[in-house]
Amino acid sequence: MDLSELPGGSQVGIDSNVFIYHFCGRSKQCTDFLRRIERGELRAVTTREVLWEVLHRLMVFEAIQLGIVRGPGPAAALARKAQAVCQLRRYYADTKRILSTGVRVLPALEDMLEASQPFRERYGLLTTDSIIAAGLVGAGVTLLATEDRDFERVAELRVAGVSDVE
Repeated sequence: MDLSELPGGSQVGIDSNVFIYHFCGRSKQCTDFLRRIERGELRAVTTREVLWEVLHRLMVFEAIQLGIVRGPGPAAALARKAQAVCQLRRYYADTKRILSTGVRVLPALEDMLEASQPFRERYGLLTTDSIIAAGLVGAGVTLLATEDRDFERVAELRVAGVSDVE
């Protein structure tokens, strides 16, 4: 299913790449999707892990845009520029804006380590993806907006994919 095809009233989990593509201006589809959430047409949730990943990736993107870092390994390069990190602001404002759009952050499962292990064992998901899957499934959310096709292997989830990434 394509992200733009979600019927009104759907409850959907959101992966980090949807937020990243929106804030970085790489997908009109992601922006339209998030606007539907703001208008109350869709009910959306995400996990804390997604927020942390968005925060990190937007920080690095901001540093790249400002010319603070370039080339391979931008996160490692930025880590060596503490003074520059202190000057970055937009990444935080953008990530914080997620919380005012109507997207609800799911509470962490009591034992996320144990809850996420079956998703690694059954579907070969890496750590963060397995935690996202466990959090969503544990909350009864069965639909995930993402560009990450690895989630298509998870029988408990249906994927609403992003198809217009520039």
